[in-house]
Amino acid sequence: MNDGSDAVRDFAARDLTALAGGGGLDAGSPVGEVAGRLGADPAVYGRHFLGRPPQETFWCPATVGGFGGPVKIWFRDGRVVKIEGEWPELTPDAVAALGPPDAELDYLRDVAIVPEGEKVWAAHGFAVKMNRSGRQVIALSVFPTTTVEGFEAGIRGAGDYRESPAPGA
Repeated sequence: MNDGSDAVRDFAARDLTALAGGGGLDAGSPVGEVAGRLGADPAVYGRHFLGRPPQETFWCPATVGGFGGPVKIWFRDGRVVKIEGEWPELTPDAVAALGPPDAELDYLRDVAIVPEGEKVWAAHGFAVKMNRSGRQVIALSVFPTTTVEGFEAGIRGAGDYRESPAPGA
């Protein structure tokens, strides 16, 4: 089992088996330490919101081999909330081999809803976003272990929620 700090290494290696067997990121990991491991500068950051209700959260970019898109180290009060990378070199078969996730959540990709496309293993501290057809892995994230409710409350992107239909609609 990972000691938590190994989650950064396993994330960078896109090692789903190790992530599934580990304990997620260390809760309270200092952003400077994690950013240093991924070659990022926490003094260069953006601002957005995570959780429900939305909580102000900052992110610093990192370039990590094996990801075709940006990697963001999300932090709040100097502590890492999650690391998320887009277009990881992963196959849908590698995701399927993990077995059922704790939750399959709808998420918003640009302007389209991807039903049940976010596969969350909250108890192991990681999640994978798939495209609408399930044939491409869009993103990989790692975070401290939690519950599905905890993931939605403090880790999940605030823009990933869709409004419930009006009663009677």
